[in-house]
Amino acid sequence: MSRALIMSNRAPGQWLRRFFWTHPEWWSVVLVAPAWGAVVAHAGAHQEHAHHAMAGQDSMPFPVELLYWGLMVVAMMVPLMLEPLRWVAFQSFRRRRHRAILLYLLGFLVPWMLVGVAVAWLRTLDGSDNPLLVSGLFGLAALWVLVPVRMRALVFCHLRLPLAPAGWNADRDCLRFGFLVGGSCVAACGFLMLACALTGHNLIAMLGGTVLAALEYRAFHPPTLPIVAGTLLLAAWFLLPISSVLLP
Repeated sequence: MSRALIMSNRAPGQWLRRFFWTHPEWWSVVLVAPAWGAVVAHAGAHQEHAHHAMAGQDSMPFPVELLYWGLMVVAMMVPLMLEPLRWVAFQSFRRRRHRAILLYLLGFLVPWMLVGVAVAWLRTLDGSDNPLLVSGLFGLAALWVLVPVRMRALVFCHLRLPLAPAGWNADRDCLRFGFLVGGSCVAACGFLMLACALTGHNLIAMLGGTVLAALEYRAFHPPTLPIVAGTLLLAAWFLLPISSVLLP
């Protein structure tokens, strides 16, 4: 067998090994696709429940709403965390990289799930998906973009902390790091996420919110006016009768 043929046969395996080495956070991306699928399916179930509610049946139970709040956070927020996840991995020994990523994600989700308890309770109330309420929350999210305290929270979303190399201290540091970034993201995007949840996880709301959050998080200088304008467009959209006809 020629040397060129041997090299060509090894190339795919080498490429995969190099990819998994340089992107240890790859498996967190795999979680995002089923989270999106589950939340979009839940949006359809929400539309059915809306018809049932008009017939006098109960709304979706609290545990279900809390579960889908968590899935929405994974779908919309985890894609923004790929750089911190990679940073956590490369600050850790090779044998504990995936453990460090998992602990960071758990810490990141804790503040979101604490807020989610209140959101899930709101979702069980009659009239929580009222278009006026949803539109008002998107309007509040647009105003929140202009508040200086919120800008400081956005800066803390890019926080980097030193991590202990091994042992319980390393686990604690990964959890604390994720918790601090997650809490900062709640302060920065909480109103936007609440509005998306109260739409019944409407696909347009989630896609619009994801694009706005990514545009702001990835920019060196956050484009404040486009973010405000985009959020106000979402507020206006949910005032239109057609918004509830096109998508659940």
